[in-house]
Amino acid sequence: MIPLRGGQFSVGYVTHQNNFLLLRQQHDDLRELFLSLVDASDTVREQVAGHELIGEVRVEQDFSYAADSFCGPGYFVAGDAACFLDPLLSTGVHLALFSGMLSAASILAVDAGAVAEDEARTFYENLYRNAYARMLTLVAGMYDKYRGRKGYFWLAQRLMRSEQVKAYRPDNAFGAIVAGLTDLEDASRRGGVAPMLGVIEAADRARTRADIQVPNAGTTTAPMKMDANDLYDAESGLYLVTTPRLGIARAHAHDLTPTS
Repeated sequence: MIPLRGGQFSVGYVTHQNNFLLLRQQHDDLRELFLSLVDASDTVREQVAGHELIGEVRVEQDFSYAADSFCGPGYFVAGDAACFLDPLLSTGVHLALFSGMLSAASILAVDAGAVAEDEARTFYENLYRNAYARMLTLVAGMYDKYRGRKGYFWLAQRLMRSEQVKAYRPDNAFGAIVAGLTDLEDASRRGGVAPMLGVIEAADRARTRADIQVPNAGTTTAPMKMDANDLYDAESGLYLVTTPRLGIARAHAHDLTPTS
């Protein structure tokens, strides 16, 4: 249940597809099915008592999507227009703000002549797409209830770069990713990004290899590529700057750190 303005609520029911299909067979239409689910929950039933159902009952399949490209000549696609995932951890807020900042930085850098437009687009595409992939993997892992809290913390560590893990305790790695700190650190790192500790599991459907497509076929999540070196390479040396003005800078040769 999500409270809205004017005394309205957004009420939804999330379940496995197989369970939904079974429930659907037991009711004449979606409205009847939905009302039966509301009535089955003491909490929801009490909250909506005296309210009426307005609008249509809709069914949404899949909790994520991603555009084929997040940018192109003369444009950047930001926020939910580029990608979306289940708002389980309010990740959409971070992704919207992060992509907005990256696109603004890219535009300012091109306008100032600091980088070429194709470089800015590559910088934006890789950073935003990897931020989404990291959040997607973490959210997918949250649905594996059997993992428990320690499992989430372990997964969070696997989604960090080696030097980032040294800076965060296992329990803080999860918070750092959800808060968007790891994405900001990746964007601001001079001369590229060190490799990740390992490639990610997502609901036990990921395969361990350097370039992984997560999740695999048959899932309800949008396929994303996750490559440890996918952000930007050491040769470009591009990184985000916020002072004295927002933009993209290029590291000097002695600042560059190799990636593998």
